[in-house]
Amino acid sequence: ASYGRADGKSVGKVVRASLAIALMGGTILAAIIVLVFGAAGNLLFSKMGDPSLVLLTGIVAGLLAVIEQIDNVFASALKGAEHFGHAARIEMVSKTAQILAAVLAVFMWGGVAELYAALVLVAVVRLIAKSWLVSRLLGVTSLRPSFANAPETLHFAKWGWVQGVGGLFFGIADRMLIGSFMGAASLAHYSVATQLAQQIHALSAAGLSVIFPKISRKLEGGASFSLWRITKLTMTANFLASGILALGLLIFGRKILTLWLGAEVADASADVLWYLTIAYWLMAVNVVPHFILLGVGRIRIVAMSNLAAGLISLLVMFMLVKHYGLVGVGVARIIFSVIILLNFI
Repeated sequence: ASYGRADGKSVGKVVRASLAIALMGGTILAAIIVLVFGAAGNLLFSKMGDPSLVLLTGIVAGLLAVIEQIDNVFASALKGAEHFGHAARIEMVSKTAQILAAVLAVFMWGGVAELYAALVLVAVVRLIAKSWLVSRLLGVTSLRPSFANAPETLHFAKWGWVQGVGGLFFGIADRMLIGSFMGAASLAHYSVATQLAQQIHALSAAGLSVIFPKISRKLEGGASFSLWRITKLTMTANFLASGILALGLLIFGRKILTLWLGAEVADASADVLWYLTIAYWLMAVNVVPHFILLGVGRIRIVAMSNLAAGLISLLVMFMLVKHYGLVGVGVARIIFSVIILLNFI
């Protein structure tokens, strides 16, 4: 919106306020994560192995949470200013470096601590690179966190947090429940299936995220454009593209799993993959109304639909995982995706 008004000074204020909020929120989140792993690790993760390694996992997760919150500010600033190419390139390089560092750490030392150290190091380097890009491309002279412009930013951000809580139920609670009730092997099989299925939504979200800042900029700049035309074209294209991916995974999912990790893992993961494919396809279909609503400032609607979907699916997941295992979790994920389709209305 500030770009649409050609207000560079306001851009800097938003970035600095967002950094202050992210630093504060990330620190609180990190403290909660470490507290959960430290105080309730034996209760929640007794089936996950060595308690000391579980605690170390919580500490590293907390540290990464702080880094990721600040990293998200710089990544979102680049995308908000429509520097999608720069954002994509640095993300591709850093993700590749993260994989290589992880493989190298395991190959050379074979320990969990060394693996975590590699992941943290790459995350810090990525953060520094993104901060430099924001300063250079957006002309932000100071990246010192400041709460001076926080109230205006929080007016929008508070609903983003509500939306995030709903997403938390969808993206994290399932793994917590599976790890707690079913153990590490089931969690691994579920994660394999999720890794495949989530690409359906990830591709749509990555390709269509340009809608959000573009619509916001055009509205603020007073540009003449047809919102209905953008909606119709993007919805049609997204429906076809995500539908083809989902259909391919429904037909060839088991074969892909077999080629990737062998018949034993394929047998253990194939059933839940079917349910997850449907869930992530429905999520992909929702991408366009999601970004359009954000672009026109209707984040409250998006937040409430995500929160309602998260709460209901979490309750269903808790009831089904005991009796139906991974399939029960897959059904709960479909319920989440169906509920957020309310954004179409």
